[in-house]
Amino acid sequence: AIGLGSTMLHALLTAEAQGGDELPMLWYTAATAFCATEIILHKRPLAGCAHKFLGKAVVASALVATVTYVACRDDFTVFYIMFTTYSCSMVVAVIWITFYLGGESFGTRDEEESNHFRATVLLPLALYAGWILFVA
Repeated sequence: AIGLGSTMLHALLTAEAQGGDELPMLWYTAATAFCATEIILHKRPLAGCAHKFLGKAVVASALVATVTYVACRDDFTVFYIMFTTYSCSMVVAVIWITFYLGGESFGTRDEEESNHFRATVLLPLALYAGWILFVA
């Protein structure tokens, strides 16, 4: 949906096509922030209450952002704030997974293997995601 909306936006340059480009990006970042946070909460036994309501909270916030975006189409601020919030949540979660959960989230149990996994896979992924979101 993101690629189709982007194609429509750049081909038509209309407000409707802009919504078709930005709303799928908003929902995608909400979903990835949810998935990354879900991994963290799944590994923490005391987070049971937050774990139960996380999906509902993410869906509710994305619905509110969508309705607000449609109602205030001329104001880019709504999209920017929600997209940035979800993106920052995703980057923080990936960095947390990288340094605190390490390879155990992905099935590695050996300390040396876990450190190698952190250094060669998770750390570059977190740095690249942060660079793309904050610099590009």
